[in-house]
Amino acid sequence: LPLLLEQFPYRTNVLKRTSSGEVVYIDLDSSIQRLTMFYYWSVDIGAFLSIATSYSAKRVGYWLSFLVPMIMYFFVIIAMLLIKPHLKPEIPQGSLLKKALLVVKTCLKGNFIKRLRHKQFWAYAFPSNMEARGVASEKIKWTQEEVKDYRITFTQCILFAYFVIFNIADVGLGSTLTAQAGAMSSKGIPNDFFNNFNAIVVIVTIPFLDYIFYPQLSKFKISFKRVHKVFVGFMFAAIASMVSAIIQWKVYETSPCGYYATTCDEPSPLSAWLEIINYGLCAIGECFCYTTGYEIAYTRAPDNGKSLVMAIFMFNAAISSAINEGITGALYDPNLIKPFAGVAGVGAFCAFAFLIQYWNLDETIEEEERERERLKQKQNSEMPLEVELMDLSCGSSSSKQL
Repeated sequence: LPLLLEQFPYRTNVLKRTSSGEVVYIDLDSSIQRLTMFYYWSVDIGAFLSIATSYSAKRVGYWLSFLVPMIMYFFVIIAMLLIKPHLKPEIPQGSLLKKALLVVKTCLKGNFIKRLRHKQFWAYAFPSNMEARGVASEKIKWTQEEVKDYRITFTQCILFAYFVIFNIADVGLGSTLTAQAGAMSSKGIPNDFFNNFNAIVVIVTIPFLDYIFYPQLSKFKISFKRVHKVFVGFMFAAIASMVSAIIQWKVYETSPCGYYATTCDEPSPLSAWLEIINYGLCAIGECFCYTTGYEIAYTRAPDNGKSLVMAIFMFNAAISSAINEGITGALYDPNLIKPFAGVAGVGAFCAFAFLIQYWNLDETIEEEERERERLKQKQNSEMPLEVELMDLSCGSSSSKQL
């Protein structure tokens, strides 16, 4: 995704004259939003193709279900080689992580707990404050602007922690959804077939949001901020978990084995197609949550740390998977209603907590962007002076040689 977003030619809102002479306004935020949604839509186009692998594994063998993705990856390699000459090259700017860890190490010195309470934790590493404490300027390897960038980067780690809960609500705890489908009447359909409806709903929902829903909100001047999108996404995932809890209760009530339906030889008469309710609601939640999360991660990251921040965001999925693996052994009959209900409650709580904590998130991001723009303008205004001084220096040395 960072590679895709880096191809966008503008770094701020611009007015552009088209070939027809019309002047159009290009909004950076809307453009980044559309690109992230297009990216996520494309990913789910690929996920939708996994329907073929589900049936291949069931009716032919696992060798075919693994061969199909391998062939697809070969096409990806060819496509990347073909478009490489058309990509905008990015000059490596060095690792952000090494210098950031040095700044954090500096901030942890002294009474850092007191500074945390007074929201002065990062100010301790400002070069001006370090020089005032007697630190030699040549020992300081960073600028004040870089410290602010690191503050934003590490602050996002806290913001992204909410997505751990969303991921758990999105995919379910362990393999509970697949086990639930196995305890219902599927009429020969593979248990893992139904999760493909997640991709189908995403494929339908994203164009609807991009071409109908968001433009209508703009038309009626309704402010639908990033924090609102994440809140809505969390609520969809929480409702999906609650629906699964109700379905699990009905499975227990209708199964010939009662509350031990998962290992029962005879399935519940309930149709396994009810599973698509959960996958559909979670997919809608993803369209709000994940696309906004990608947008926040890219927009707030410093220029040389966009991949790192994106990696931090994706790392939350790994944490969610680890939690799922850790508690899988505790998920068994007759207690499968509680995990669904618990995830629904925690998901709804996190939705409101995120809404309250980051109510002014959009204003914060806008202020960060204005500060970066002021810094760039300051650097650009100083460059001609530096060039002029260099020219004068070269001229004086030449005169001495003459």
